[in-house]
Amino acid sequence: MINSVYAKLSESKNVEVLNFVNALSSHNNEYIYYKTDHHWTNLGSYYAYVEFMKTVGKDYVDINKLEAHEVEGFLGTYFSKAKKFNSDFDKITYYDVNVGKMSIADKEYSDIYDYGKFKTRDKYSALLYGNNDLTIITNKDSANKQNKSKILIFKDSFGNSFIPYLTYSYDEVYVLDLRFNSQKVSEIMEKYDFDDILIMYSANNFIDDVNIMKLGY
Repeated sequence: MINSVYAKLSESKNVEVLNFVNALSSHNNEYIYYKTDHHWTNLGSYYAYVEFMKTVGKDYVDINKLEAHEVEGFLGTYFSKAKKFNSDFDKITYYDVNVGKMSIADKEYSDIYDYGKFKTRDKYSALLYGNNDLTIITNKDSANKQNKSKILIFKDSFGNSFIPYLTYSYDEVYVLDLRFNSQKVSEIMEKYDFDDILIMYSANNFIDDVNIMKLGY
């Protein structure tokens, strides 16, 4: 199904498809997907981030230079469905980010992690404060810049572990989950001048989610 979608999208002049499958397969002996959850880990999403930055010709941050923090005792969506009594716990490893501030609708935050959620059952929702309306993230180095680099990313929950790395490569990161947006996509496109636009979904959501149609409004 991925190949079929890519073949169709490749017919468009202004669309470039990214093959994250090959990039991830080259690291298949590493902890790139959770055992009890359907998401990729923050390491898996890092390899996708590197692949994307190579495609747009921008520098990417070295993950080995970032401070890592580990959250133990994570049981994800697969466990919630199956309740396998002898499941091994997963751990979430998240990294420091280059964030000055983040706004969701009219509310402003000084970080992109909801640390309180790391202490709850749904630990994954701590990343990016979960899935929300239009979210704007500004990095620490952009305050005095005149020409700021901007990216708009349309995503499902897979993007929540991917987006933190973008704060090292763009001055402003605009995040839109079409399941929760309250504005027309055309209005957002007219209001901001984006350098790059990334549409990134898990295969099942991209095929099944009716909200994808909102891209045309």
